[in-house]
Amino acid sequence: MDVLLLTVLTGVLLALGKRIVSKAYGMKRTTRLSPGDRMAMYSLWFIFPLRLLAESFTHAVYGGGEFLTGTVGNFLGSFLPASSLFHPAWWAYSVSLGVFFVALPFSRYMHIPTEVVLIFSRHFGLEEKRKHTPITDVEVRSCSRCGLCIDTCQLAFAGGIKNVQSAYQLRAIRFHQIQPSEHLNCMMCGRCETACPVGINIKDVRLIARNELNGHPINKKEFAKINLNPLQAEVIYFGGCMTHQTPAIKKSMTNILKAAGVSYWFMDETGGVCCGRPSILTGHTEQADAIMKSNTEAIRKSRAKRLVTSCPICYKVFKQDYNLTIEVLHHTQYINELMDTNRIQVSTLYQQAVYHDPCELSRDIRVYDEPRFVLQKMVGLVPSSYEKDNSLCCGGSLANLSISMEKRLEITRDACNRLTTGNPDIMVTSCPQCKRLLKKLPGFRKGHCRNCVRRNAEIGSPAQDRTKAGNRSGTKIKSRMLASN
Repeated sequence: MDVLLLTVLTGVLLALGKRIVSKAYGMKRTTRLSPGDRMAMYSLWFIFPLRLLAESFTHAVYGGGEFLTGTVGNFLGSFLPASSLFHPAWWAYSVSLGVFFVALPFSRYMHIPTEVVLIFSRHFGLEEKRKHTPITDVEVRSCSRCGLCIDTCQLAFAGGIKNVQSAYQLRAIRFHQIQPSEHLNCMMCGRCETACPVGINIKDVRLIARNELNGHPINKKEFAKINLNPLQAEVIYFGGCMTHQTPAIKKSMTNILKAAGVSYWFMDETGGVCCGRPSILTGHTEQADAIMKSNTEAIRKSRAKRLVTSCPICYKVFKQDYNLTIEVLHHTQYINELMDTNRIQVSTLYQQAVYHDPCELSRDIRVYDEPRFVLQKMVGLVPSSYEKDNSLCCGGSLANLSISMEKRLEITRDACNRLTTGNPDIMVTSCPQCKRLLKKLPGFRKGHCRNCVRRNAEIGSPAQDRTKAGNRSGTKIKSRMLASN
């Protein structure tokens, strides 16, 4: 018993130290506590020290203590009236224990029992869905509000916004205290989810809350009126809304597909076709379902075997939400395949590049290697401490509906500065939205990032020397940087 008591007391001392001097534990800040949190925390701090005192006084009176309670009991009994104190000590212990259990349902310490349920639910394959379920409640109550999500959130350390982090929003969801302006101020980048020691599906929970905030009946027929004329082809190319706003990417990809002799259908060539992900991010799942149903039917009619997209946001939704029977690829994966099969070739660009992992492509889908394989065939890669799972959001997330452009650019500037500490010649990203926002930085072309951001699809795209489509192998593609549009 004394071994267990000593272990718990050590844990209490560490928790007390973390609360008082959090920086010594590697944490820059801790969460703000609610009254229920404070009541539970203070009572928890007293439970086991009082148990030690009660056990020790009992030993001093009746004997029978072990190495810890016996030693403490002999010491205290040498100068305190143990026979008069052991009953009050047990009462104090019982009261402290009772206060903790009364405060438990209203505090962050509810994570102690619910984490057990969460572990078993994961073991049996119970996962978060789009709609609120009992698993949603388990996820929300499993948050201990440890504060790790605050340290890793770019809104906090780059934007100075410190009241919207997931620890606070999960608490707001739990107690039905959601403030829309705060709840929608999230980039859904997934950095907090990666840092969460419990492994809560934070983004799914927050999307469910958004759906409950914004969800209302819609006219599904209005979202099914998109007129598409599917063409039968080997590959469907889906640029995505953000790609249409960065024409150089769209132009580069069509040049690559033509140069490789790929039979393709440019599904959203004329624009107006959305993948549905923005509707999901804003909490309008019925609208998203209508869009996806229409798109799925068009994809089926094309009889294509593969779908390639330039947008990580589109890639995520096609890959995870559409349940397609065809293979879905990001264009970096497809370009790497074309290179490996000699359907396109590239020459070397003698410059150093740092690669920025987009949020959806990295933490969400874990496509890390193919973009780097493509780049390594053309440029030297400069390593960064902010890559892969630790990648930074560009600040341009479509999921954030509250942040100002000024704050977005603060986050973008911070990300750029951190990524370019190795003084690369080029910054390359695999997301059109990331490219668009990075280019908006004042003085970006002449500042620390000396060259404008380029996309993987633009490196290695035929720039001036157009090779006729149909030459399916040995196509020489000049590795030069296209002008950004």
